[in-house]
Amino acid sequence: MAGTPIAGAVITLLDSTNATIVRGLSLRSGEFTAPRPPRTLRARIVRIGYRPRDIVLPWPPAGDLEIQMLRVPAMLEQVEVTGESRCPKSADGGRAFALWEQARDGLLASVVARQTKPAFATTLTYQREYAGGSKRLEQEITRRDSGQTSRPFAAVASPRSFVVTGYMIEDAGSRTYFAPDADVLLDDTFEATHCFSLEPSDSAHPGEVGVAFAPIPGDTLVNVAGTIWMDAGTPQLRRVVFKYTRLEPAALAFGAGGRISFQTVSSGVTFVDRWSLRLPVLGTATTADGVERTDMIASLRREDRTDLRVQHVREIGGDVLRARWADGTVWEADGAREIALTTSIHGPIGRAQTRTIIGTVRDSTGNAVGSASVHLIAGPTVITDNSGRFRLVTPGDEPLTLEVQRIGYTAALVQVAGGMDTTIALRLDKVPVQLERVVTQAQPSTAGLSGFDTRLAERARGTNSGFFITPAEIEQRRPWRASQLFEGLPGVTLIQKNSSATRFAITTASRTFGSNVCVITIYVDGVRVLPEGDGTIDIDALVNPTEIAGIEYYPSGNRAPPAYQPLNGTCGVALVWTK
Repeated sequence: MAGTPIAGAVITLLDSTNATIVRGLSLRSGEFTAPRPPRTLRARIVRIGYRPRDIVLPWPPAGDLEIQMLRVPAMLEQVEVTGESRCPKSADGGRAFALWEQARDGLLASVVARQTKPAFATTLTYQREYAGGSKRLEQEITRRDSGQTSRPFAAVASPRSFVVTGYMIEDAGSRTYFAPDADVLLDDTFEATHCFSLEPSDSAHPGEVGVAFAPIPGDTLVNVAGTIWMDAGTPQLRRVVFKYTRLEPAALAFGAGGRISFQTVSSGVTFVDRWSLRLPVLGTATTADGVERTDMIASLRREDRTDLRVQHVREIGGDVLRARWADGTVWEADGAREIALTTSIHGPIGRAQTRTIIGTVRDSTGNAVGSASVHLIAGPTVITDNSGRFRLVTPGDEPLTLEVQRIGYTAALVQVAGGMDTTIALRLDKVPVQLERVVTQAQPSTAGLSGFDTRLAERARGTNSGFFITPAEIEQRRPWRASQLFEGLPGVTLIQKNSSATRFAITTASRTFGSNVCVITIYVDGVRVLPEGDGTIDIDALVNPTEIAGIEYYPSGNRAPPAYQPLNGTCGVALVWTK
């Protein structure tokens, strides 16, 4: 490209039907190289802060192409918006839509970067529980992982599903919240269901310009409203901040919502470096004499439910501490951020000295024990990664006591002497299992689908409320991992279990009932599967998709077949049947 090279531009090669043939990012030098099939007709180039370019490509190729892109003045160029709109007319409507298009270019660059230029990253993820209406931290689980990652934060449902169900699903007193990621914001359905306006720079966002989004008038679902902030000078995508709409006043007052932050490195790669989600858990409020209020239980509008209060606040999120790309580019969180992380996770440090405990948990044969819980007595808890490693930061230099646990192993208490930073090796012994003598007898079988067809027929008659994935649907979808069959099921959250994104796990504590965690129960061929120490079930390690004959899922456990109903009667149940 002539003049100053532009890194991070998205180049898309298109055929005569506008189908994408190949897509990638320009390098630090502004160059982009890709094979060009004969059917390639056009190239579309977009970059946040620049006017898009559409170019007809000559055939046969005539050597290298030199493309010039023009900056958009202050990223606020007026655009004429045509067509029918359900949004209120405003004087800045055209400029807001132009800025939205620039934001989309930035979001697209982040998606293409994670697909074509994944990083080797060190990330810190956390889950925190805060007491009711205070900032007092009651419980925290942190985890530090390193490996190749392309998508540290992702929505767990398809963008189009939010148009139908909204960003929150309720079932039998349980709630499942969803957060938008870049793919959701880029989908046409998001633009069709939201209105946009300008958000000027303020003291909290100096040198930035924002485009605010809000649900279209008359929307009755729990939706998201917020702002996408961009650096007006560089230009770069900075962050997405959002709140949930149409919730109870108590939930809105505590800021139910989230934020996603972005960084752009010198090579032009834009990536998510920080994300968080804040979810108040509600319960019935009480009167002055301690009696639960019941005067508004029959109200159908969440916005009118002033009889509810926040029992506790759950916050989940993560930070990228360091990232390295194949071209040698390295990004590290600045020192201030790492200090802020330490302060936020373990409380105000003041002048106290901090101490880092780095360790590895292995079994008696020397094999790493992943997903083990390492709990500092009267302190935080961390979970070991797949290599058995953990990192724990605590104030002071006093002697410590660690409690190490993992399902299938004997728990261990470990004393750590006082002092400075320490590296330790811990051992867990497997619990000896004595098997009883079992006599088996052959009985007629129906490919493992015990009662599946009967319950499916009941579903067709309207007497069963479960979700069924049939053998024909499995054959049609052709999943390459078992967890793909669980995508989109209400109340089920999938989390990545390894750096290559080839194995996912079902988060069995993804739904809440009142103030308690509601654990999803999973059976394979009628046998209950116990979750790992981090509360997940690694379904991809458990069963191959080619072995699955059918799946039943009941969002509320009391609707499951009686033999599989959990004791608490409220939590979801999944029945996996193999061939």
